[in-house]
Amino acid sequence: MTFKEIIKNLLEQFLHFLPKLLFALLILLIGHFIVRLVCKILNNTLVKFKLDPSLIGFFGKTASITLHILLILSALSMIGVSTTGLIAAFSACAVAISLALKDSLSNIASGLMLLISKPFSTGDLVEIGEDLGTVLKIDLMHTTIKAYDNRHVIIPNGQLATLEVINYSLETTRLVTLVFSTSYNNDIAEVKTAIMNCLQADERVLKEEGKEPIIRVQSYGESAINFAARFWVNSADYWGAYYALLESVKTEFDKQGIIIPYNQLDVHLVKDENEKTPS
Repeated sequence: MTFKEIIKNLLEQFLHFLPKLLFALLILLIGHFIVRLVCKILNNTLVKFKLDPSLIGFFGKTASITLHILLILSALSMIGVSTTGLIAAFSACAVAISLALKDSLSNIASGLMLLISKPFSTGDLVEIGEDLGTVLKIDLMHTTIKAYDNRHVIIPNGQLATLEVINYSLETTRLVTLVFSTSYNNDIAEVKTAIMNCLQADERVLKEEGKEPIIRVQSYGESAINFAARFWVNSADYWGAYYALLESVKTEFDKQGIIIPYNQLDVHLVKDENEKTPS
């Protein structure tokens, strides 16, 4: 076979193959826009169910990747490529990758459980272990918390299954407990009145029925009586009211002459009568 015949044969095969190739490319192009439309509809539907944004993003990406893989396999089948071997190879790769990334897959599984069970959501104030801050993002692998000093704490989702999680944003109100120590020489009624005046003067302290401030003697210390003031505030006002009332109560104590004692130790000297006095 001459070179000219080889070129002619290749050209005939290409012209025979070209319609299938163009049709496959057309399928890919149209299918891509259909996949985008389906993912958009899916996203809008999930938004109506008020799911976490991270969970919506995961479902959207999973649907997009899955549909695009099916689209590519369909296009390859159109041009005569056997997809059976590709699917088998893809399955083998998936098994190998899953074994190599078992820790990462554990984080992903935990991330899905977090997004579905929703012990906390994006924007919640949470305490996880020793970290306190606002949840910035819940990914499949990690949960990111922004602490009050602007540190970004990134916690693998797998660890969240073993850590204690406290969510301060689930309820609209929070109970604040402050403890004040005063001298035993102070009148109990006067101390309680001084603390109550400060609580009544602060607009953040809730006074509605069932949430009225309560002041009680908590305990008797070695050198002071400890008073517990318990009151309710809106969750967003917790720290503002906490620190403000610590300051205002001390100011009120100073005005009323109520003493906050230091730790004291009474020492008694006993003279030995048998001790000789120097002459």
